[in-house]
Amino acid sequence: FWSFRDGNKEIYVMNADGTDETNLTNNSASDTDPAWSPDGSRIAFRSERDGNQEIYAMNANGSGQTNLTNNPADDIAPSWNPASLLGDVNCDGAVTIADAQLIAQKIVGRIDGLACAKNGDVNESGGVNIADAQLIAQLIVGRISSLPPP
Repeated sequence: FWSFRDGNKEIYVMNADGTDETNLTNNSASDTDPAWSPDGSRIAFRSERDGNQEIYAMNANGSGQTNLTNNPADDIAPSWNPASLLGDVNCDGAVTIADAQLIAQKIVGRIDGLACAKNGDVNESGGVNIADAQLIAQLIVGRISSLPPP
């Protein structure tokens, strides 16, 4: 959540019972509109720290604050698209060759399950199969520019 409680708009987190309130952004600029990533590891937010409204992202603990939009126009209303995690079967927030390898290991029986199995059926065949691993690999090496839309 964001609050003006310290005289400046900042992004905070706290436990569900209201304890352990922590200011994550803590700078002189206005920081608002936090949006949690689907896996809970990142927070996108709006900040005016560069002189205009930009979209930033940070780790859930406030570290790694990075400007994502960096242009002279105002950028507002950050949000996450769960479909952007399509192919991310290990839930690390990125689609990498490791995801394709995990699918292949599942298919041949070396592992029992996938951490984010719902992201594994990239071709929407109704199950996770070798074609999904091949699509992820093709994306990583640049043979295709995106995975099929959900």
